Amino acid sequence: MKKYSNNKKYFILTLISILLFFVAIASTATFILNQVFLNRRHKIKWQDYDDCGMV
Repeated sequence: MKKYSNNKKYFILTLISILLFFVAIASTATFILNQVFLNRRHKIKWQDYDDCGMV
């Protein structure tokens, strides 16, 4: 019985670790994509003012 509970505990810890890994990857990818789109939107918004001399 002890061996079964040990395997169950190991399985649960492994599953939690894998889920946390995927959450970390997904949040990192979301952050990077958000920064790319914010930068692109900012460049598009201010591209008309590049030649007017305003810095």
